[in-house]
Amino acid sequence: MKTEKLILNYQRRGIKLSVSDNKLHFSAPQNILTDEDKDILKKNKKEIIKFLLDHTESEIIVDEEDKYEKFPLTDIQLSYLVGQDNVYKFGGTNCKIYTEIEYEQIELNKAQYAWEQVIKYNDMLHAVINQEGTQEILSSYTVPQIVFSDLSDMENAEVIIAQKRESLTKKQYRVGTWPLFDVEITKLKNKYILHISLDMLVADFVSINVILNEFEEVYYNGKLSFKQQLSFRDIVLYKESLKKTVNGKKKYEEDKKYWEKRIPRLSEVPEFPVVEQQEKEVLFTQYKFFLESDEYEKLCDLAKNFQLTTSSLILTAYAEALRKISKNQSFCIDVTMVDRPPFHPSIDRVIGDFTTANILEVEDLDYTNYFEKAKKIQYRLWEDLSHNSFSSKEVLREMGKRIKKEITVPAVYTSTLGAVKYSNQRKGKILYTISQTPQVLIDCQVLELEKGVRLNWDVRLGVFPKGLIEEAFESFRELIYRIIDNNTLDISLESILPKAVRKIRCVTNNTRKEFETKYLHEGFFETLECCQENKALYSNGKYYSYKELSYYVDTIIEVLESEDVFKGDIVAVAVSKGVWQIAAVLGILSKGAVYLPLDIHQPSERVDKIIKSAHVKCCILEEDNFISHDLTKKLNIRDIKRKERSGNDYKQINIDIEAPAYVIFTSGSTGNPKGVIISHSAATNTILDINNKFKINSDDRILNISNLSFDLSVYDIFGTFFAGAELVQVNEEQAKDPAHWYDLLKHENISVFNGVPGQMKMLTMFLKGKEKPILDAVRLILLSGDWIPVDLPKEISKYFPNAEIVSLGGATEAAIWSIYYPINIKQNYIRSIPYGKPLANQRFYILNEKGEETLDWISGDIYIAGKGLAIGYLGDPELTEKKFIYSRQLKERLYKTGDIGRYMPDGTIEFQGRSDFQVKIRGHRVELGEIEMAIVEILHPKDLKVITVNNNDVISVCMFAVLENESDALSKEELGKYLSEKIPQYMIPVYCEYLSEIPLTVNGKIDIKVLTSRAIEGMKKSRSRGKSEQKLSETEENIYKVWCELFNTTDISVDEDFFECGGDSILVVKLLTELETRYQYKMSLMDVYSSPTIYKMAECITNQQ
Repeated sequence: MKTEKLILNYQRRGIKLSVSDNKLHFSAPQNILTDEDKDILKKNKKEIIKFLLDHTESEIIVDEEDKYEKFPLTDIQLSYLVGQDNVYKFGGTNCKIYTEIEYEQIELNKAQYAWEQVIKYNDMLHAVINQEGTQEILSSYTVPQIVFSDLSDMENAEVIIAQKRESLTKKQYRVGTWPLFDVEITKLKNKYILHISLDMLVADFVSINVILNEFEEVYYNGKLSFKQQLSFRDIVLYKESLKKTVNGKKKYEEDKKYWEKRIPRLSEVPEFPVVEQQEKEVLFTQYKFFLESDEYEKLCDLAKNFQLTTSSLILTAYAEALRKISKNQSFCIDVTMVDRPPFHPSIDRVIGDFTTANILEVEDLDYTNYFEKAKKIQYRLWEDLSHNSFSSKEVLREMGKRIKKEITVPAVYTSTLGAVKYSNQRKGKILYTISQTPQVLIDCQVLELEKGVRLNWDVRLGVFPKGLIEEAFESFRELIYRIIDNNTLDISLESILPKAVRKIRCVTNNTRKEFETKYLHEGFFETLECCQENKALYSNGKYYSYKELSYYVDTIIEVLESEDVFKGDIVAVAVSKGVWQIAAVLGILSKGAVYLPLDIHQPSERVDKIIKSAHVKCCILEEDNFISHDLTKKLNIRDIKRKERSGNDYKQINIDIEAPAYVIFTSGSTGNPKGVIISHSAATNTILDINNKFKINSDDRILNISNLSFDLSVYDIFGTFFAGAELVQVNEEQAKDPAHWYDLLKHENISVFNGVPGQMKMLTMFLKGKEKPILDAVRLILLSGDWIPVDLPKEISKYFPNAEIVSLGGATEAAIWSIYYPINIKQNYIRSIPYGKPLANQRFYILNEKGEETLDWISGDIYIAGKGLAIGYLGDPELTEKKFIYSRQLKERLYKTGDIGRYMPDGTIEFQGRSDFQVKIRGHRVELGEIEMAIVEILHPKDLKVITVNNNDVISVCMFAVLENESDALSKEELGKYLSEKIPQYMIPVYCEYLSEIPLTVNGKIDIKVLTSRAIEGMKKSRSRGKSEQKLSETEENIYKVWCELFNTTDISVDEDFFECGGDSILVVKLLTELETRYQYKMSLMDVYSSPTIYKMAECITNQQ
């Protein structure tokens, strides 16, 4: 055996040989070096010592003998390979580069010879990539002829060039085939263009430079001055051997421990907004700008002065731009490096993919300026790079195990500063270059050219919403130039919206409108003064004019006076729907006091908590035992005799218009209810705006379904009286009965319906069974308080043909409503019905975690500002300060709603759910509306609700449906099969239950607590089929063995998901290789994704045999 081959064999087993003082030394992992090995070393010691002394300039031994044998793909190559498959989200493309170089003159024959020589002396240009995760250099091949096109006499030459560019950019190179490149030459009038398309599985950015330099050297000089002997194969195998050495293993274990400590605290990858219907064809576009030499020098000098690298400085600007378009402000990106250690003198001239990916966490801390952030990023990058023997792929795998999902990083940063040396002698001028990488959405590249630096963003088309990337790239460019122009890194990182976006936001929030200053109860007395015989109220089968209702109000006022109720006192109201309920709130307000509505159906314990915390002066009620003894004074309406008084001169109590009008208690996160204090001015602002917008007048009759303790009732009552209209109340005992609502709507000629979507859903379901269900007197339907199903408006229009349907939203803390959206029943709403635009004198902001305004399409927290804001929380200044904040940037008081939303380019807001209910499953933010939409297309249910349930830290999607016919019900497995064609696996419900009706709360909202309890109880009864519960077939047993080795555990069930166990694209390839090598089982990548359990894999293999 040749000496070099002998050394190579030891080297690849992790045995390191060296010479010191003319003596042979070895270092080997434990139990690797056998007695036989030692004997061989003794016999060949002299030759080995001589060889090592003769090759001191290189650690790598060139292996000519086995040059054409297969060798493994590197981690990055393997990632590119598996990412090409369409089974991966944002896969379906090669990792490739396309470039155009301009020459004054090119002779085709000389160019063909030059290209053949470049291929001949660079092994990876005649290599093939194999599906099983290996590569091999071809010993025999035929270089294809360069395609030549003469467009010198054609007027549309530029059009043809553009077509050629698109064609070569889109071209995909199939695994197992050669060549992995295309070369064309185009002749134009005064120039020639060399087009090169190349799969980057075989070449990195440095290699492209080597290729162009060698092409020109042969073309102009006739031959290469240097003919490469070292192969990419030699380098790959040498790097692999280093991992097996004593030092290599020790370093790996140290680095593994480092990352194991960091991984639990690592941020997620950037969460970008993506369009729902993505392009099937994979195309990339490029955004770029060029820094001239003097600008680049300024940047370099600044970096040096601040002890930064120029790459780190630019990386920070990129991270800032990404932060503006990412939902999460702290995130991980991929920073790629060219890893060409000086193992051999000519390693820089070897063609191959030496790229390594490095996971970099960019934390959004409270940096004082740009320099502070850049310094932190550089430190983190250098620290991580010193522990890079535990690869980024392994880091991602471990991150994925924690959330049971394979993680890919959509944002990449590539800097070739210092790595690529451009020759000043090069004749060709690079006109255009673009790259694309599977599963990467944005790739920022910093490329040093002859006269400066080009900064590119290669961006996948058809993924991002329109205009988003343009805004982000402009912010990146602007930040770089701000640094150069100011000649400092001491600049603020405060986010500023682009001018065009700012202009639209200003128009949207310019809601200023003057309304006459009025107290909440003032509308009733104004109507009483001018139209006292008009109908004011219909309740419990009886009509009351404004005059008759005033007698009840007079009575309440006198009772309150007798109890020494003064302005500012809080008086509770615990009265069922009826004339006394309405009189109570009007009487309390007339005294300058504050009314506190109590739900008469709620538990007494909760009532007592509210009475105590609110320091209620007295309580108007109809059941003495409703509240505990001695908590407060009880005023029972059954003991009150109505006064027969008319013509009373109602003197307004002198109170501030900003004084409290009512306190509504809502559920608190601590378990204790919290009281929201709303002023007269805040409530009347909302009410007068709604009445004005929708022309509510004395001819209207408004249906009051809502409980007095639900703030929709505030509009029902006072909106009615400000308009001089009639309030029609549902009977308390029939408040949840849609048949009763229908009778009132029909017989009382209701013109305005105000309720929650769940109530309207119940009503439309009821109307389906009626012979003549048309209710054409209703002219306005106001829906709020919950999601409006996208199909509900069209359903409503069947029964209410003359009704305008309006979506309203906001918060109890912002006076009933703050935003509105008139629904167009002719429009098909896909995901959701828009939230809309602000009401008069109210403003909306979408802010990120740092309190900065977000760009269009970027989700953030919804904040409300303006006249509707509550005074605060009763008796809880700490919570008030937490939820009602002052924004230094916006210079106004804001209320944080706890809702998530985003602005659309036209200034409309899209509501995306509650932040406290938002969960992630396998790292994905779950959109329940999308799941419901998919289920509707399959089951066509009468009613449907999808929820997420957290049971012992396991997040599960659960479905509850009401069907027209029980026979239409599908099992969980059947439904899952259909849904798998519409939505991702992680969104498919794991629990399904069919109900006779969806449970509602007293306020008509869907009762999530009841559904959650049902789901948890139902899932407890489910049983998974584990390995211990059944006998495995031979095929299942064999697959199980491979899984156990891959995941280093025996605790695996035949029904567990490969990817939930921690599987990723790398392990998929290893799985396929092991199954075929050991058992001759053949499966494709697609098979693993469609059959991800041991049970299904065995079934798939059996079907193919």
